Amino acid sequence: MQLRGLIVSLSVCALLLTACSGAPPERGTTIVPAPSAALHGDPNSPAIGTGGGTLPSPSPDGQAAVPSKDGTAARAYAENAEGKLVIRPTGPVTEEKLGAPSCLGQENDHQWKGSFEAVWQPKVGTEQPVALYEDGFDGDGIIQPDTEPVRMAAVSLGSADLYAFTPQYTDCHALLTYFYVLEGGKAYSVPLVFGEEQTKPLMARLPIGGMETKDGELLLAEGYGAGQDKIDVYHFRYNAASRQLERTATDSHDAARFLEQAKGTAK
Repeated sequence: MQLRGLIVSLSVCALLLTACSGAPPERGTTIVPAPSAALHGDPNSPAIGTGGGTLPSPSPDGQAAVPSKDGTAARAYAENAEGKLVIRPTGPVTEEKLGAPSCLGQENDHQWKGSFEAVWQPKVGTEQPVALYEDGFDGDGIIQPDTEPVRMAAVSLGSADLYAFTPQYTDCHALLTYFYVLEGGKAYSVPLVFGEEQTKPLMARLPIGGMETKDGELLLAEGYGAGQDKIDVYHFRYNAASRQLERTATDSHDAARFLEQAKGTAK
C-alpha cells in the first residue's frame, strides 16, 4: 500500500510538471494575441478570441473534424525576388467544409482550425519566424472557397510594398486583416498604431469596399455592427524606420450612407 501511494504521488507530480511546462517561442517571433471584440464594431457580438483551440470541433453532421491531409502546407503566401512569406500551421490542424451558409462563408467553403505561424523562406539561407498566431486567427482559423494557397494582396505605399492577409475571406461585420512587409531579404509583421499606447496587430475592417490607397496612405474603414450609427475610416501612413502603419487622420461617416456607397462601389 505504501508503494502504491508513492507511485500515485510521483504520477501526480509528473502530470503537474508536464502541464506547467511549455517551450518558449523562437526568438524574434511576434506572438499575436487574440483581437478584442471592440474591433468588430458590434458590442452585442461574442468576445473575439473565445473560440478555437487545437481540439477537433464538431462538423455539420455531428462528427469530429478530421486532421488536414495537407499537414503543414502553406495556406497563404507573398513573395518577391529574395524569398517567400508563408502562413502555415504550426502543427496538426483540422479541415472541414462549413456545411451550411453563414456569415463566415458558403456551404462548400473549406475551414482549417489550429495554431498558425508566418515564416520567411529566403531563396538563400534558412527560414526565419515572423509571427505566431496561437489563437488560430480568433478561433475561426482560415476559411477560403477552395484549398489553393491564397496569394496575399499587395499594398503599395510610397516606396514600400506591404502585403495583406485576410484569414476568413468574408464576414457580415468585419474582416480580420494582418499586414507584412518584405524588405532587405527579410519579412516583418506590421502593426497598426492608432495612437499612444494603442497599437494593434491587425485591423478589423469593413467587409465591403476593400482597401483604398490615396496620396501614399492606406484607408481602412472599421467593421460594422447592428445599431452602429457611425463608421470611422482610418488613414495610415507607413513608417519605414519602425515598420508600422501609423494613423494620421480619422474620417467619421454616417453608417447607412457609407454602407450604401460602399456597396455601390463594390458592384
